[in-house]
Amino acid sequence: MLRYTIVITITAIGCAPKIPQCEQAQLGVIKDFGMSLYLMSGRLNRNRNVIRRNLANLFPYGTRTSSDRPRKLMERDERRVVKYLSNQEKSFNQALGELQLGVCKQTVLNTIRQSDVLVRRTKMKTPSMTDAKSKRRSFPPKGAAPIN
Repeated sequence: MLRYTIVITITAIGCAPKIPQCEQAQLGVIKDFGMSLYLMSGRLNRNRNVIRRNLANLFPYGTRTSSDRPRKLMERDERRVVKYLSNQEKSFNQALGELQLGVCKQTVLNTIRQSDVLVRRTKMKTPSMTDAKSKRRSFPPKGAAPIN
């Protein structure tokens, strides 16, 4: 009885080979000389489509446009918030009113959490001491006579 083993190879599809910067510079010079795509591909040992794509989009080649949601606060506003709150002991609502940013309180809290400069902590509540409680807790000093 024969046994067969199946070997599966996975290749990445959809990723074009990147051209190093030294070859991009060579492409720019060769293009200035007026060489054809065929001669460029032969000289650099690259595919004509790769060279054509690079020449059509020379400066932003290899970079991807941002598809994220635009930020509510610009970097300048974030720095302004951090600078303002590092010097003040005010609540976030007061800071929002004075800075007039037009964003919600949670956005300011997220900005502070992302910055390494400020650490947000809640203040500890101090227990309220009444007169009766302070009398009960006051101990007589050492060597004092006991009160009967």
